[in-house]
Amino acid sequence: MSPAPTASPDMLAVLTVIEMLLYGIFFVLLFILVIGIAWLRVTRQQLKLVVKAQEIKQFQAQASVLLAEAQYDQLKQICSERLERSPGDASAYYYLGICHFRCREYVEAKRRFDALVKLDATWKKVAASHLEEIEVALKKSKPMLVDGDR
Repeated sequence: MSPAPTASPDMLAVLTVIEMLLYGIFFVLLFILVIGIAWLRVTRQQLKLVVKAQEIKQFQAQASVLLAEAQYDQLKQICSERLERSPGDASAYYYLGICHFRCREYVEAKRRFDALVKLDATWKKVAASHLEEIEVALKKSKPMLVDGDR
């Protein structure tokens, strides 16, 4: 039998350096992976926001055209669909309120504008002018329901 080979001190030092380098490379790669995952999450969130903003712009453009063309049934439909997908969409409440007003569905229009103001206070000034028009229209069309004294 031959004796077991022994490692020289130089050989142990080289192996220790290699081991430390491998650990260093491992931790650098792990760090890069973590940074990459974090970057992907942030990018994904930003992309979702961009897509949502684009959807809102497309909806508003379509709703504006339908309103201008007096396509009220279609406008009601797309607003209802929009509210199903995005229940807090203020612009859908706005267009639905305008649509109901133009269809002389004053009670429903008032309900939509009231909901709009509760949802987003920045719409208060816009909604207030429409709510005034609705009140005038209600008084003209149904004075007994509004005044209550007849």
